[in-house]
Amino acid sequence: MKKLMMLPIVLLLSGIIIPQQTLNDLNTPTAPAAWIIGLQPNSILAPKTFQALEASLYSNFMNSSGGITVPDNYALEFSPYWATKPKLSFSDYMLPKKFFKDQIVRNSSFSIASTKNFVFEDSTKTNSIGFGYRVNFYMGSESDEAKVEKFKKDFENSASPALKIITAATKMRDGQVVKNPVELGIMLTPRITETMGKYCDINGLSDKRKAEIINKIVLQISDLPDLSDASLNKLNNIVFEQLELEAIFKEFKSYIKERHGLSFDLGFAAMVNFPTNNFEFSVSPHQALWITPTYRFADDWSIVKILGVLRYEQYNTDYYQKYFPTAKFYDNNIDYGVGGQLDFKKFSLQFEIVGRSSNTEIAAGVDALGRKLYTKETSSDIQYSGTFSYHLDDQITLSYNLGNLFKPAVNPNSTLLSMLSVNFGFGAPTKEDLTVK
Repeated sequence: MKKLMMLPIVLLLSGIIIPQQTLNDLNTPTAPAAWIIGLQPNSILAPKTFQALEASLYSNFMNSSGGITVPDNYALEFSPYWATKPKLSFSDYMLPKKFFKDQIVRNSSFSIASTKNFVFEDSTKTNSIGFGYRVNFYMGSESDEAKVEKFKKDFENSASPALKIITAATKMRDGQVVKNPVELGIMLTPRITETMGKYCDINGLSDKRKAEIINKIVLQISDLPDLSDASLNKLNNIVFEQLELEAIFKEFKSYIKERHGLSFDLGFAAMVNFPTNNFEFSVSPHQALWITPTYRFADDWSIVKILGVLRYEQYNTDYYQKYFPTAKFYDNNIDYGVGGQLDFKKFSLQFEIVGRSSNTEIAAGVDALGRKLYTKETSSDIQYSGTFSYHLDDQITLSYNLGNLFKPAVNPNSTLLSMLSVNFGFGAPTKEDLTVK
């Protein structure tokens, strides 16, 4: 049996996949495909952050003997737009020019999930795959637009002198005016003095601070290893640091995480089960369509987010009657509920309570003309759960879910929810992906 110590692997991955400063941190992934096959237990799926790819491992990571085991339940969610590493301005990143078209293109994601542990009533384990799609629309507000415009102006004000210095350095390098970093520092000094002097005067910095900034830039240029593109990129970072652009980026990233306002998530998911674990024989047990509104409060309440859900789920009752003969499933199910989320620097807490209204038609015989008669049977249920997520890194999150599921759940013999997952984000936008204009 395969065994794995998860913590060293997680720490190793954290050092591999986070080489750059990303603009947004990973939320706890809630892929529609994972939800439809029972891996993602929350009924309220929070909007995803901008990631090219999100991956999740679902398991309690423990085998029947108490040892740690490799999980065999997985989910991937892919966003085609962010995989292309687009270059966007501050404004366009936050406020797409074409409201619906741009948000559909940027915020659409496709997910797939698989499990080898979809258990029939007779304890037979089978394979299942889930497929999902979703798109998020952020509604925006006047105060949000004003905040974004301020970030844009701050960035343009600081980035302009940096662009001038880097452009001059590149021309000197390409024109072979300089042959090494020391010569570059000497030749660039007049440009640095002029450019940074104007910047410092505009921003009201003292002469002492002005001289300090200019000297630090010149000295650090001389310490560059060579005049390669990598070194000039490092020079770009040196200038940015002296311009305090890092502070602007940190504030911008913080605002993205706490951005207030209303958004809507639209999603669809379908499940495919292989009852005989043979690829040639498959059945679609159920599918779902839903909308999730989300609202985050502003200012002192920015850590608070409220969520809702309205979802229609359709079950193939013939399938469930065959493989879960003693459990009761309904054709049509409507879920509705609310939840709350508290986001702190290193962890988040989410709570939800969701009701379900179900109905199905049952054959009740035939009338005098031989026509089939049906009677409608209804039911109601409630589900509640809590999720604790700890951010091991900007793009790695460990989550634990605990609560009570609808009955019948995926396993009709138990409604206890207890799930541990490790979630990874890849390809999030970085500060290098933003442009001045």
